[in-house]
Amino acid sequence: MRHDPIERYTPVQTAEWAEGKKVDGRPAGIVCTGSWMLPGYAERLHDQGVPIVVLERSIGSVNASALKLGLPMLSLAVSQRLEKLPGQRFDYEALFNYRARLIFYALFHTLRFDDGHHDELRRMKIEPTAEVIEGLKRKGVALERLPGA
Repeated sequence: MRHDPIERYTPVQTAEWAEGKKVDGRPAGIVCTGSWMLPGYAERLHDQGVPIVVLERSIGSVNASALKLGLPMLSLAVSQRLEKLPGQRFDYEALFNYRARLIFYALFHTLRFDDGHHDELRRMKIEPTAEVIEGLKRKGVALERLPGA
């Protein structure tokens, strides 16, 4: 599984990476919060039979979170584009409750959902440790705290 490949790779490079690749004997996949912005990309994947899940949140909720983090709000045009994406739709909150298994099975038809593992992931709060931050600084990575974070 590769997360947000469109940040670093073109759609063609991403497709080439995934083609025929197996992870633990399963087909590789991507999780990408930005691929929907590429015209026709999600539609091509859908037409090829690639399972797509669209996690939905109200534009008001998204914009409230963006403002809290000091990020720009999404426009109505963006919201309308998201509404037209192909794929199975689920409320974003389903990631954090018993409905997560529905999302899982929409993507992985033959694998078993692990309730215990999901519960562990659901309770995690991921923040960098002092050791990780120091390692990034040694590598010259500029770190800044987002407003409101």
